[in-house]
Amino acid sequence: MATTLEQLRNAISRLKLDDSLLFLNHLLAVSRGEKSDAGIDPFCRARKAGVPAFLVHFFAKQLLLHASNLGIIELDGQRYLQLLDLFFQLDDPICSDPEWETADPSGFFERMLGHQLPAQRRDRCQLCGLGLGLFRDVGAVRISDTETYGLRSDIERHRGMSVGEFVAMGFVCGALNRASHRGHPCPGTFDHVMLAEANVQGVGVCRPEVWPQFLTRVACTRDEFRRTCENPLYRVSDARYTQFEFNPLVRFPVIDVGQGRFVTVDPHLLAERTTLGLFYDLFERDRTAFSRRFGYVFDRFVGNLLGSVCPSESLWWEGDPNRAKPKNAGKVADWAYKGASRTILFECKSLRPPLELVTFGSDASVQATRERIVSAITQLSAHAEAIRLGKWANHGLAQRPEETVGVVVTYGQLQTVNGPFFRRRILNDLRQNGVAAIIPHVVLSITELDEVVRLVELGHHLDDVIATMAATEDSFVPLSRYADAFRDRCSISNFSYTRGSQLMESVTAN
Repeated sequence: MATTLEQLRNAISRLKLDDSLLFLNHLLAVSRGEKSDAGIDPFCRARKAGVPAFLVHFFAKQLLLHASNLGIIELDGQRYLQLLDLFFQLDDPICSDPEWETADPSGFFERMLGHQLPAQRRDRCQLCGLGLGLFRDVGAVRISDTETYGLRSDIERHRGMSVGEFVAMGFVCGALNRASHRGHPCPGTFDHVMLAEANVQGVGVCRPEVWPQFLTRVACTRDEFRRTCENPLYRVSDARYTQFEFNPLVRFPVIDVGQGRFVTVDPHLLAERTTLGLFYDLFERDRTAFSRRFGYVFDRFVGNLLGSVCPSESLWWEGDPNRAKPKNAGKVADWAYKGASRTILFECKSLRPPLELVTFGSDASVQATRERIVSAITQLSAHAEAIRLGKWANHGLAQRPEETVGVVVTYGQLQTVNGPFFRRRILNDLRQNGVAAIIPHVVLSITELDEVVRLVELGHHLDDVIATMAATEDSFVPLSRYADAFRDRCSISNFSYTRGSQLMESVTAN
């Protein structure tokens, strides 16, 4: 008897590839309110799950692996619901764990939420703004007494095009709609002719010499997609984890369907790939050597973001050559904010959820991630204790205000790190490591910190917001406390919104 996964793949193998990819594109656009189609809308609302983006990505991957244009069946609303029902019959591996009732569920939640939530939360303008602020605007940073590093110049040499051009091309190609599904234009579908037309009409970034440089990085054919899936790094030997396996759409969100035609199943994936996803190009080239250099740039970028709402005299930067530190200070925070009631210490980590964590949620991957966070909090706690003892009174950080709170800023988002299970293990590790005075803390991704900056723009005090989130020990999403503050308001900082909107307007102005 065929397994549920085999039934799902058998059903997909009979579908016509190109038409089915266009259907998924259109279905997702209708579910997001970006397109209107009375014939599709009932299928978007037929199940409580609606049209989860991560499932659209999963079905697109299975189509590229198992379908072809020799298929005789077209994917439609009813067949989508059948695939959806089959997917939800797939058991999570935790179901076969005899000790699951007493096991630490952190890995399970990271595996589940790490696929589901990011696909639902992407904001194109925020991604553009953060991507430009980091990869274009930070400038050269000192990484040693004798060496500086320019991220922008490095990535532009590697790509053969400017950061602004790359981000702009991602925006343009996500908005084009050459193809259609039953008469409805599909966003993110284009061909060489359409790019040429855009160039003639004044969209300067769509120059013929730019296309190959851009498409080489973001597009692949069906066969190239399949070869990427065969990479041992991305494959799972246990079929129970197939639904969590790495999806090459993250790296290649644009599918070359032949004859100069391209389909982007989810334009939001293209926005992420061409903004914060720029990291992976240089990381795949230089691995840990790039991670080390990038850490200095990320540190500076966090300061730029904080500096957009904090007076310069309220910020202390560990890397500032003009501000001294006490002798034998040891490891200290990257940034400190001197608020009215508290001092906030920031430690910047270019940390991203590793594949092992979001694929298997293994104890080893949870522990490795936890060790990085524990190390950062240990560092913050030591700095906070030194401040409390007055050792920094003559160096810009006075003993008062008495309360100090820590923030670990990560590049990627760890979905459960602030929840009760993960937090409990972190505190236990800190105690076992002999950290006597553990600083209250919260872990924020760079996109979450951007939303915190927006709260400050809306009139909240930075130190109060951070302290409130650090005290929120029962939620995976500390910012949920401020949901009402964002109601009917933009949740993106002016730092990101200005950069993102200026780029979009510069493209559409013509």
